[in-house]
Amino acid sequence: MKTKALTLALLLILPMMQLSAKKKPGYRNSDYKAGNFVLHNGKVYYEKLVSSAVPLSVAADKLGSKNAPQAGIQVKSSDSEAVKGVLIRKTFDWAAMGYKPKKLPLFARLPVNGNFELATTDQGKRIRVTDIWFTNQMKAGAGQHLTLENMVTKKGGFAFRKNKKVMRGLEMLDRGLSETFQIQGSGF
Repeated sequence: MKTKALTLALLLILPMMQLSAKKKPGYRNSDYKAGNFVLHNGKVYYEKLVSSAVPLSVAADKLGSKNAPQAGIQVKSSDSEAVKGVLIRKTFDWAAMGYKPKKLPLFARLPVNGNFELATTDQGKRIRVTDIWFTNQMKAGAGQHLTLENMVTKKGGFAFRKNKKVMRGLEMLDRGLSETFQIQGSGF
């Protein structure tokens, strides 16, 4: 009698345990970090802390000097607390960094856009690039641009820390952004 009751209880509990085991937490409710990229509430942003003795006004001037007529960096505001601006169709020289064209994921081949902030914190200076998206020159037109979130999270699934090609692309983008915000004598 006890064996039948135990068997019946296991038969009822086992399917529920299997259902709960298959249920994966949604990435939108979780925080993940891959290098200097953070996935938080469905948004991916780049954040890096650096030690620097360069005042923000000098950093703003040097970042502004990296602007080009059709692409580059535009500083929108600068004060003693933060430098804010945008990346517009910023491209990186992957060949000079030693990356082979075959190894480049799609989004690494496209010009990068986004908002940036360089701010003073207790630990040094924080670089944060948000709203990162890529100008899709292969499919010009409205709605054809690719966001970083779409590139690292596949169709509602999760590829932020598991997909090798995505991780290589993030590593490359990390290196490109680090070099973009590198200012001579700053320790960046």
